Amino acid sequence: MFRHKGYLSKAWLSLCFIMFALWGCTRVSEFKSPLPTPTLTLPGESLEWDKVYNEPTSPHKESYPTMKIIVDQKQAFELEKSLQLPPHLRTLHTLDFDKFFLIIVFQGEKPTTRYSVEVVDVRRAGNVITVYARFLTPPTPAPGEIVGVGNIVTSPY
Repeated sequence: MFRHKGYLSKAWLSLCFIMFALWGCTRVSEFKSPLPTPTLTLPGESLEWDKVYNEPTSPHKESYPTMKIIVDQKQAFELEKSLQLPPHLRTLHTLDFDKFFLIIVFQGEKPTTRYSVEVVDVRRAGNVITVYARFLTPPTPAPGEIVGVGNIVTSPY
């Protein structure tokens, strides 16, 4: 039916290209592992907690993460003073320390802004309190992307 050999090969090549393009547009099925997904069981009971502050700068000048526990009014006053909180935010000392305590988690000094601390969970097993926290770092920008990062030393908490 076709008289020219080149026409058949071009048609075949075009058909292959179209099929390949359509195949590339199909939905890829998700890989299903035959093994169950492991779950992490954390020890102890989860405690009810509230985030009070989350700031990029603190008086903590160490390069490593640290955690402090505040158990009385005197320590709370000292913390408020060291964090240089404005007067309207200086309310930590009003906490009922017979029922509650404060935990402050420092990430340590960082070379720029956009670092932060995220407390995930606070758990108690007997007399042991465990704080689970993520120390978040700024994402790596794509080539040519302009990102607003301050070149100042920070100490997130």
